[in-house]
Amino acid sequence: MKIVFFAGEFPYPPVYGGIADAWNRIKALSSLGQEILLVSWVRDDKETWPSVASIEIVKKYVVDNLILTFDSSISRQLQRFLLLPAKPICVSAREMPKEGFGELDRKMANFKPDIIWVDNFTISSLAKKYAKKYSCPQVMRSHNIEHIYQNSVIAAERTTIKRLKSKIQIFGLKRVEIQALNSADMFFDISLDDLSFWQQRGVGRGEWLPPIIENRADVLAGAALQASEKCDVAYLGSLKLSTNISGLVWFYESVVPVLRAKKLDFSILIGGSSPTPDVIRLIESDQYSVLKANVADPNEVWSAGRVLMNPVLEGSGMNVKSAEMLFHPQALIGTPLAVRGMPPGAKSQFMIGETPEKFANCILMALSGDFQRKGVDEARALFDYRRVEKLIETLSGLCKARSALHRSPAEHSQC
Repeated sequence: MKIVFFAGEFPYPPVYGGIADAWNRIKALSSLGQEILLVSWVRDDKETWPSVASIEIVKKYVVDNLILTFDSSISRQLQRFLLLPAKPICVSAREMPKEGFGELDRKMANFKPDIIWVDNFTISSLAKKYAKKYSCPQVMRSHNIEHIYQNSVIAAERTTIKRLKSKIQIFGLKRVEIQALNSADMFFDISLDDLSFWQQRGVGRGEWLPPIIENRADVLAGAALQASEKCDVAYLGSLKLSTNISGLVWFYESVVPVLRAKKLDFSILIGGSSPTPDVIRLIESDQYSVLKANVADPNEVWSAGRVLMNPVLEGSGMNVKSAEMLFHPQALIGTPLAVRGMPPGAKSQFMIGETPEKFANCILMALSGDFQRKGVDEARALFDYRRVEKLIETLSGLCKARSALHRSPAEHSQC
């Protein structure tokens, strides 16, 4: 199949869950023989443009690639503001790229897609035009109940100005999200809980598709045993995302004091991309904590922890970080939200602490060796490449159904 993959952001490097989910799926689809035209967006500044090395890595898995830029000029920002409430700013921003759509039109004409994949629902109205033009199915990835997730992000913001700015950007988001789900031939939800949410409301035609994780368990287990710097607990995530920051603030302000009372020299490793000044100060305030910023290989962090944790407190969907943690051999600790949307077999791999005291006690119990993971292989199998084989069958079925719909009566009689 020829798949046009509309990604909200350039998918490499996979610095946080949403990008990692898209990137792993692109690699899996490509490895199973699917041709991909990748279309993504970046901001119109030099800092966010992907490096030459990143672009070259992506080119190994796609047959063609187009990067569009958000137009942040004053006139365009004013236009987007005037479109409220008909279109949220996050939608109109992708409908007004700096370069226009001439190059995309040319690439689409050469590619002749069989299916349009939308990895960010804010692109749905744009993708729908191409799906209609080429008479092919349009499908969508749902990472979150986005309007609920974005409101939780706003709640996590620490300044009134940031909260107000975010509210303006997502104005009208719920209506557009439901329209996108209903207009897609099918949507693939990352979370079983979110899928149930939409099904109970009669929204769209949905199917569960977990994040795809490359199984490198043997390599990771060996790396964990050979790690030169061991710490008691390790965490890895984007250190500029407000939801990750709020989880770390809770951990340091509420959990660490409980741990220190029972194990004074308890050691912590925090790794991740783009740490904010507040995060740096938070980690440096604890003498037994180490920060590894912008690590080239995530395993540098994961393999160093005797226990791995995910203290996330806000969000929806499924936490991709938690799915990735399943493929490491250490004990896993999370909040209830860390395992939200997972099947029972995956949830059972985690010790869950919903309060600071319980979270701290889970860590200490794991360090003592009193918790042993069972059913590890079965849990990992829920997220392996076999899911993509099933996905390809589903997409092929949609293409065949659409093709049959457009056959002439004479062609139908010959079937």
